[in-house]
Amino acid sequence: MSQISLTTQGPALIVQLPMASPAAGPEMDGGAALQEGGDLYDANQDFYRRVLFDAGALHRRLEAVRNRQQSGGYRGAARWAAKTAGDVVSRPGRWEKMAAEAGQILHRLLSEEPYPAGVLAGKISTLHELLLMVSAAFCPTRIGWGWICCPSVREDAEAGAFAADPVVNPFLELADKAFAARISDGPWSTVVFEAASPAQCPAALTLSEWCRRKIPDLTRLLKAPEDIAAPISDFFDGILETEKNFGASDSSVSPKTGQTAEAVASRLVRWRAGQRELGPLAEALQKSARAGAWNHLELLDSPPPDSPAPKTPPLEAVHSWCRWERGAAAAAGARQHWPKTASGYRGVAALAGFPLWCALQDPFLLVPLLEKMTAAELGRWRFDGETGIGFRLGDELNYRFLPPAELLSAEMDEVCRMVLAAGSVKERWVRHNLERAFLIGIVTERGVIVANSSLKHPRQEYIDQVGRQTGIDLSGFLERGYTSVRPEYRGLGIGTRLLAGLTDRAQGKKIFSVIGEDNLATQKIALRNRTKKVAVFHSRALEKPVGIWMPEALADALSNFMEHPGK
Repeated sequence: MSQISLTTQGPALIVQLPMASPAAGPEMDGGAALQEGGDLYDANQDFYRRVLFDAGALHRRLEAVRNRQQSGGYRGAARWAAKTAGDVVSRPGRWEKMAAEAGQILHRLLSEEPYPAGVLAGKISTLHELLLMVSAAFCPTRIGWGWICCPSVREDAEAGAFAADPVVNPFLELADKAFAARISDGPWSTVVFEAASPAQCPAALTLSEWCRRKIPDLTRLLKAPEDIAAPISDFFDGILETEKNFGASDSSVSPKTGQTAEAVASRLVRWRAGQRELGPLAEALQKSARAGAWNHLELLDSPPPDSPAPKTPPLEAVHSWCRWERGAAAAAGARQHWPKTASGYRGVAALAGFPLWCALQDPFLLVPLLEKMTAAELGRWRFDGETGIGFRLGDELNYRFLPPAELLSAEMDEVCRMVLAAGSVKERWVRHNLERAFLIGIVTERGVIVANSSLKHPRQEYIDQVGRQTGIDLSGFLERGYTSVRPEYRGLGIGTRLLAGLTDRAQGKKIFSVIGEDNLATQKIALRNRTKKVAVFHSRALEKPVGIWMPEALADALSNFMEHPGK
């Protein structure tokens, strides 16, 4: 590959290639080109507006899919293509309606007044469905929001055939119309195609080959990382180096690369890393989250996306994630896989709906929302796939306090799972203690238990252990514990209200709590509930030091008694 300096090439047209997110905007550095009388062209935006979601283009795709389905053209095709084609034929009115709305939806999404959170997911789901239909028209090529994968290109030697085949290549329509018109606008001596991800390779080689056939005197350069550029370098006259590789493990920040997390507080921070880099990145991710940024993680070599969350770093530091999968050849592009849902706890009942970001499948669509709410507030928004309406966690909470005998069997099972999912206790005595508890508090929303706590009778063995280590006799006390609040609901004051409700219903009985010395979050709740730490001992069950906490008045009386036992 020859390395060429852009400043020596005369007036240049810098082309932002499809397929990136249309909401991302151009990520081009055209300084050198503009100094030489050049210009910038966002082909990515044009592709979405004029090829994918133009009403006329969508009606042509629908007709093509219907004709192919009726002629048996989807026999042996991928399941998604055959299913989509069948639906297009069986429900034509529904698809025609979506096609008529698509342009307006895209325009609103990319405007300065985008949709509010409650309706955003429903609108984007319409465009996602239409992309599936467009993919069926170009089958086996699969087109997604911000990605494209071309299975017909099984090796790089087949790239040339793909670049000239309008049956499977959607970029030829862009080349013949919008791109051709833009090229004719100026006396360009050079066109520079900018690619930041493998998903832009199919468009890069298609537009470059179009230029070679139509305007052979035009110098065609590719600006891309080496791992993207090398396999398709034969389609260009030269390669321009870029600073950052697609697989880089450090952070890339939107809207401006290089900003610190503090500089984009409550905005989007994008991270691209392999699974092995997640451990070293954990501290940086947590710092970014504490600064108020929304952390989006793009995994380059991760397990399938349906796992509830990346194992590291912790979920509270990663707000959304997806996985990239490259095609069989570089020229085949790449696709993104997004989780269908996400949960901070494993092994418990699924929450209603699924996270808004899972439905949007584009972190850039979150940026306008992050200008109006914090990352924590945005994380509470979910989408109901049946109604097509968004809703917010925590708006319909129901608190109940009742003895264990009044809990349904399924509710007791779920409370046990919730306690274990919190990870602060071991399984052995959980059900035994809960079934014999004095009182259990549960919080539900939309039929799902989202938090719980209890007042339980400590076992005599436990009372003896604490007494030997601290000198405190807990006989006759109730232990306030087994508090578990799902991560999605933290920060709403639920734990504080649960503990206050249990205390109010203790019927005058003395209460204590056991809190791990490393559990600072629960200690803060305890302080807000006007309790004090009276002693510390080593828990054999938890294998770590824990503190005993009591209401302030009781703690003060106990302290006075222990200091002056004769009084």
